[in-house]
Order: sequence, then C-alpha cells, then structure tokens
Amino acid sequence: MQIMKEQVRRLNLPVFVILLFIGLVPGIASAQQKLSFQEIDRLTLESFNQGDWHEVVRVANIGYSLGIDYFYLRLRSGIALYNLEKFERAIRDFKKALGYSENDALTLEYLYYAYKGAGRHGEASMLIRNMPLSLKDRMIPADKSLFASAEGGAMFAGNKEEMLSFHPDNELSHHYFIRAYQYGALLVHTKPNPVVALDFGYQSINFMASQQFFAVGLDPIEFALPFREHGGYLALHLNLPEGFSLHTAGKVLSAGYELMSWDENLQGGQYVMNGYKYTDFATHASLRKRLPCLDLGLIFDMNRIRNEWYRQTGFDATLYPLGNLNFYLRFQGTLHSQLNSDDPKWILQGVGGFRVLPAWWIELEATQGRIENWSENLAYVVYNNLDPLLNRWAVSLQGYQITTHMDLSIRLQRSERISSWQVYSGSQVTGSVEKEYPFYSLTGTLKWHF
Repeated sequence: MQIMKEQVRRLNLPVFVILLFIGLVPGIASAQQKLSFQEIDRLTLESFNQGDWHEVVRVANIGYSLGIDYFYLRLRSGIALYNLEKFERAIRDFKKALGYSENDALTLEYLYYAYKGAGRHGEASMLIRNMPLSLKDRMIPADKSLFASAEGGAMFAGNKEEMLSFHPDNELSHHYFIRAYQYGALLVHTKPNPVVALDFGYQSINFMASQQFFAVGLDPIEFALPFREHGGYLALHLNLPEGFSLHTAGKVLSAGYELMSWDENLQGGQYVMNGYKYTDFATHASLRKRLPCLDLGLIFDMNRIRNEWYRQTGFDATLYPLGNLNFYLRFQGTLHSQLNSDDPKWILQGVGGFRVLPAWWIELEATQGRIENWSENLAYVVYNNLDPLLNRWAVSLQGYQITTHMDLSIRLQRSERISSWQVYSGSQVTGSVEKEYPFYSLTGTLKWHF
C-alpha cells in the first residue's frame, strides 16, 4: 500500500490528470446510460419551457446517443436549433419529426421558416404543396411576395481631364469617351403561387459623352454627344422538386445617338452629324440545385450587342458555413466569347457577405477579367458600352431597414476601364492606342415590401 502511494506521489501532474480522466470516462458513460426515456423527456421539456435552447439540444443529443428518438424530442430539438439560428440542423430534426408524424402542422410550419432562414426559399415554397389543406390555405398567402424597388445612381471617370488632354503620338486620332452617366431603374417582383415568380423592370441610363478629333499642329476639336439608353426586363423563376430551380430572363436595350464625322469635299471638308441607333438584347438561363449549406448553379447567357453575338457559360457556388444567412461566400466563373470565336476569356467573381444587424448585411466583391459585351445577375446588368472593364471592386450595404416595409441598399464601386483612340493614316484607320482609367459609381436602392 505504501509503495502504491509513493508511486502516485511521484507521478507528474499531466500524467496524473490523464489517468484520472481515463478512470472517470466509464463513470460519465454510465451516468449517461442511467438517463432513461422518461428522464430525457422530462429534462428536455423543462429546458424547453424555460427557453434554455442550448440545454434542450445538449440533452436531446444525449438521448440520440442512447438510441432514444421520438417525435417530441426531435420537435423540441428542432425548435431549439431554430431559435439558435442553426437552421440547417433544425431542418434535419424537423424532417426526422415528420417521419413520426408526417402531417403535424406545427412541425411543417417550423420547417417552412427554417428553410427560409437557411436561404432555401424554393424548398420552402415547394413544401407548401404537401401541407394539409387547412395549413396550406394559411401558408400560401404568407408565401406570396410582392415588392417594388427604385434604383438610382451616378457614375463618373476619376481623371477625365487627363483622359481628354491625352493624345497619341500620331498625325490624326479620334477618341470617344464617356465622362459620366446617370442611372435609374424600377423593378417589380411578384410571386403568384409557390412555384412561379416574375420580375418586371425598366431601366434608363443618361450618358454624358465626348467625341474628340486631334491633328498634329492644331487644337483638339471636341463635340458633346449626350444620349439616353432605355431598357426593358423580364424574368421567370420556377421552383422544382428536390431543391432544383430554373431561372430565365431577357433584357432589351435601345438608344439613338449622333456622332460627328469628317466629310471631305471640294472646299476641303467639314464635320457633319450622323444619326445612329442600336437595339441590343441579353438572354439568360440557369439551373440551380440547393444543398444543405451550399447553392450550386449552371449558367448560360446569349447576348446580341451591336449586331454581334456573344455567349457566356459558367457556374457559381454559394457557401453558407453557419447554416444560415449570417455569413456567405460566393464564387462565379464565366467563360465569355464571341459566338464564332475560339478564344474565350474567363471572368471570375468572388463575393463575401456577413450580417451586422438583424436586417443589415455588408458585402464585399471583387471581379477579374475583361468585362465587355457581358451580362450578369440574370441579365439584369448588361455591359454594352464601348469601354471594357479590366477589374472591379465593390462594397455594399444591403437591406438596411428604414421602416417595417422599406429597406435601403447602397453600393460603392471602383473599376479599371480601357479607353481607345483610333489612329489614322490619311483617311484609313491603322490601329488604336489604349489607356486605362479609374471609374467610380455610387448607387442606392429603395425597396418597398407589400
């Protein structure tokens, strides 16, 4: 006995603690095994009534480890996880509960809102189709949505004076430059039933542009060429079974404008004004699949801009690491090319967003690649002007709640664009000179929920 005590005394503290823990493990396991069905039921019910959601989940997990699993245990655990905003885990428990009672109204309603909380809106809507009639009549009006948004903003070149004073080292050159533009849009979203949603939109862009001619030894000749572009938008969203959804959209853009050109004649020549117009359009189709904590999509767009066809195919993936909308990461890759070209280019986009208040998210975005004759956001945004973008960075404040039925979003963006000067030899275009310049935009959106 004395020898045993001496051996224990000589053990260093970490080893002793480890041995002590090993000795206690069977006791802990035994304590868990002593929890009966009745005790699990009583403890979860008491914690549930006290609103101690962490304790409900802890005791429920002990029950599952002991093979105890039944309707009310899953329902209590699911509601506790829902209140802790662990929506993906709550969805799992509500589905298990429905395995014991498939038409329980409370479970179905909680599952619907857990889907919503996890961003799985299509599955939430499709769930209504399988609800009992009495619950369906109550949930269909709640699932219908109607909102209208008004968007406006201003965009401008960061160093327009430098751009207008630059001239290529060539005898003759011509430059067309968008100094700034103003943007406005209206959008109405309606969801008449759980399967179908529609978007209707109108857009107007007022361009402030300049056209400049330069000849060696002469002062530059500059003309102001303002014009307005109008756009109409329509999108159809279909929710499908098993977490799939289909999205199609189309946008038409049109404008009339006037450009100056040099017209030679017997007296030497003069600048004359020529009228032009264009009608561009963009179409979009995407198929999406929603998985727990992950949203995957395949994208196909076809655009006709200035009588040339462009296609873009790609994918995107959005990850929700916390099982809710508090934090998300999205990546999109698009392969873009002219229709008959064998030289496609990748455009890569990354987005990260996190919630800072109950209805207020901050979103950071970076886009790399030559953005030219390209569309995004289900063809709602179309880049069809003359100056391509090389990269883009943006920060947004999303969904700031002003009133119960109105929220505000603000987006600040900086991009690097390319402006081109046509250079001439005589009356023939022999090439071009490119110069990068920064471009800034600030847009705001007011959304009314009805």
